Amino acid sequence: MLEGLGLPAGLADAYAHLVTVPSVAPDEMARALGTSTDDAVTVLAALERHALASRSEFGGEARWTAVPPLLTGQRLLVEQASRLLEAQRELLALSESHQRTVRAGGAEHLLVEVVVGEAALHAQLSRLDDAAQEVLALVKPPFVAVSFSDDAALSTAPSSRVIFDHAVFADDYHTVERLRQTVRPGDQLRVHPAVPMRLRVYDQRVAVLPLVRHDAQPAVLLVHSGGLVTLAVEFFEAIWREATPLPVGDADLGSGAERRWLGIDDRRIFGLLLTGATDATIAHQLGRSERWVQRRVRLMMDEAGVRTRLQLGWEAHRRGWLVDEPAGGRSSTADADEAASPLPPVA
Repeated sequence: MLEGLGLPAGLADAYAHLVTVPSVAPDEMARALGTSTDDAVTVLAALERHALASRSEFGGEARWTAVPPLLTGQRLLVEQASRLLEAQRELLALSESHQRTVRAGGAEHLLVEVVVGEAALHAQLSRLDDAAQEVLALVKPPFVAVSFSDDAALSTAPSSRVIFDHAVFADDYHTVERLRQTVRPGDQLRVHPAVPMRLRVYDQRVAVLPLVRHDAQPAVLLVHSGGLVTLAVEFFEAIWREATPLPVGDADLGSGAERRWLGIDDRRIFGLLLTGATDATIAHQLGRSERWVQRRVRLMMDEAGVRTRLQLGWEAHRRGWLVDEPAGGRSSTADADEAASPLPPVA
């Protein structure tokens, strides 16, 4: 996970161990990593420099404690987003210079295009969408153009992977129901608490980034340069690894014996919980009482052996209940699973 955000593999392994213990001394870390105490001291010092661990003294002995993973992940994502935004600013400056050259007749092909205006933007993105075989998308508000909204997030391409920011669902949890109605085979959806920016990548050949102009006209930057598109894809993949599958299709909640206790209401509860919906909102969506929702969530937490809803989401992801397969049609196994849920009914 953290390697994708720029952390060396050795430090990622050490941090993964550190979060499993209250604190660690160099000799304990050395045993865990199978290395020398001196090397363990070097690793712990590096974790401290990267703000992944804090050092303290207990009875004259130095010990290190992990910085909470969510804080670490957010910081690394922000740093990577800052690097990408800085690259975007440099691209804009280069684009202006390049277009001056184009207007002067000094270039024949554009590697970066600026598309301004809703009509031009819609025409350009529709052309890309219709021709694409695969689309990667980061979706978050505010939506400066219809093609970046949640309703238009699912491409017509045969394969698409979309990551939604939690804020997409903050004001309208009916978004989940709309996605349930429009999701198609080949669509894979995930949700993330802090998507840094909006982005679309077509067939890993063209990247589309939104631009904010002083005249408030919708505008996007179309990047055709191979190196920059590769950077955009790597940025997407890093966030994809951090995101959680969003179960909206019929086949999105695992398969096999371990998921047979999940019923259709459980599927919808999982999907709404992942978007940050309150119990009252979930109850309204399901046509149930708020108390019923609370009891159902408690039963799922007990089944998963966890104490908090956050742990429930991660445990469901770890066990494969929230599979990451393309959405597809309903299987007979899924029908049978829904028909026979061994969780006790909640009146």
